[in-house]
Amino acid sequence: MKPAAFLLAAEPSRWAIARIREGDLELREAQFDESAGPLAGTEQLRRALDALGYAGEGVCLAVGSQSVLSAQIDCDSLPRKQRRTAMLYRLEEQLPLEAERLTADFLPTLPARALGLAVETAPLKSLVDGLSEAGVETAAICPVALLALWEILRDTDPAPDYVILTSPSRADIFRIADARPHAWSTAEADAANVARCLQVNMLSLPLGADRPAALVVGPLADEVSTAVEADLSVTVADRDDSAVLAAAARSAATLLEGEPAGWIDFRRDALAMPDVWAPHRGLVRTAAALLIVLLTVVAATFLWRGVRYDAIAAACDAEQSAAYRKLYPTGPMPPV
Repeated sequence: MKPAAFLLAAEPSRWAIARIREGDLELREAQFDESAGPLAGTEQLRRALDALGYAGEGVCLAVGSQSVLSAQIDCDSLPRKQRRTAMLYRLEEQLPLEAERLTADFLPTLPARALGLAVETAPLKSLVDGLSEAGVETAAICPVALLALWEILRDTDPAPDYVILTSPSRADIFRIADARPHAWSTAEADAANVARCLQVNMLSLPLGADRPAALVVGPLADEVSTAVEADLSVTVADRDDSAVLAAAARSAATLLEGEPAGWIDFRRDALAMPDVWAPHRGLVRTAAALLIVLLTVVAATFLWRGVRYDAIAAACDAEQSAAYRKLYPTGPMPPV
């Protein structure tokens, strides 16, 4: 039996915990008082995970859309060396935070274009460190919306032009091209806001003569469908309150099994997994240096002994030759 996969979806003052085992999904919420500090919250999360049978597996930490910054960037004329750094600085030009404060990942979309996504490093690192202190190791850090979108597109053929994921607090609008997100925008959970956001996107990136198709998932599916049906051909995929989170959890299970899912993983750079050898690297280097010294001494000893043996052998040959010449001064020297 495969081990269970766990998803921790972070939202302000509320966490959703999902466990997937053999295809079965169980969802729970964990609420805590943020004023008690992040460590208190992570300890409560650990207890909630234990109640679901957590046994120390690496979990997928899913961050909400409110924590993710995104923008399209141009990838033309980027240097071959330190390409990602150059991409990060191009992304920085379109974001309100400096590149040094961000951890970013990139999703290629159209030729010479990429969708850049970033999170602020410091608060997320504090959260990951707090989880680690509570005994919960983070294997991946992904946006909830992208995890859900990956699972939804995998089961949808052909892919729509837009996917709209709704929740009680917000809606995520994705422009789809080649079965992957080309642009991502977030609006408050209101059908009118979603409709305006879609109209802006359609004006800036026109699709052509055909009527665009949209797929709507989540509790606001019916209201959003009514608000945008004048501009789009709308299909409602799921109206359930937990539809988006359930899709994200299934995608996270795929990711934790070692398969690609969700496109983006912020567990890199400053948020990368800790180096388990870091505390021992000094000892390893010292041991390696001592080993090199030992091998050098042994090699020098054998070389010295070889030179000594050659000298002794030469002296013996000389004594034998002298003794033979003394006995047979005119005879030929026999071969050795």
